[in-house]
Amino acid sequence: MKKKYIWILLFVVTFGVNIHAGEMVLEPSGYLPVKSTTEGPVSKFFVKYDLPDSLNGKLITLAFLELKPDLDTSITEKVAINVSPLTEEWTSSALAEVKNNISKNDTLITYQFQRPGNTDKLRFDVTIPVMKWVEGNFSNNGFVVRMRDKEDYSLDASKVGDKVEANLRIFYETIPGDRPE
Repeated sequence: MKKKYIWILLFVVTFGVNIHAGEMVLEPSGYLPVKSTTEGPVSKFFVKYDLPDSLNGKLITLAFLELKPDLDTSITEKVAINVSPLTEEWTSSALAEVKNNISKNDTLITYQFQRPGNTDKLRFDVTIPVMKWVEGNFSNNGFVVRMRDKEDYSLDASKVGDKVEANLRIFYETIPGDRPE
């Protein structure tokens, strides 16, 4: 797949074809807090996005999941937060559900380290799964965000009112032959 894009870029550079670049920021279309046990804390969450049809045929150059985690205050050491694409469908709910087995794709994983007390937004590179969603090679079931090896601690997305602070920022280019927006 990358060879196809390299050839397109070589064509563009060689023949001076104009490429139209764009950026879009998507808010979550679905969110689900998840517990590992009935009595346990929310230790992970699912988040998904509706990709607009206008992305069809576009070259996805970069995609970030930007989120502000709400991390357990009793954690004293730096923790790894993983993001993986989900391979199963799910429905949104403000009420936490208990899920022990999560059907996710482990080959497409990204992570960041978060230190206790750090309230900065994190950026996770999710270019490959978003590219596969747009190309139709992978079902868009969103992502699971969780701490690595810390199921007993809480992790959730920060919220402002009812709005979950977990946006998907996508950078794309119009491939030659497509009409610019």
